Amino acid sequence: MLHTHDDFLKAIESQPADRTLRLVFADWLDEHNDPRGELIRIEEEMRQLPVFADRFWELKPRRNELREQAGTEWCGRMRYGTECEPVFRHGIPDG
Repeated sequence: MLHTHDDFLKAIESQPADRTLRLVFADWLDEHNDPRGELIRIEEEMRQLPVFADRFWELKPRRNELREQAGTEWCGRMRYGTECEPVFRHGIPDG
């Protein structure tokens, strides 16, 4: 069971592709009035958008602001800004 901030980070580090786990962590952060929950939601939404989408560019300034607040160590543990996962739709790269 995940009860602490570190529990969530360790679980995410061991299962980095589990998007649902990240969103559960976002809920947990929201319940603890932690703005990093918003960052996770934005990161996950942007991950689904093509880079040319207007919504991507609407979200990017807020994402960058929240990344700065969260710090490089935390973002690194979450793999935000450290890797670019290819997105495939119908077997071909998308975005």
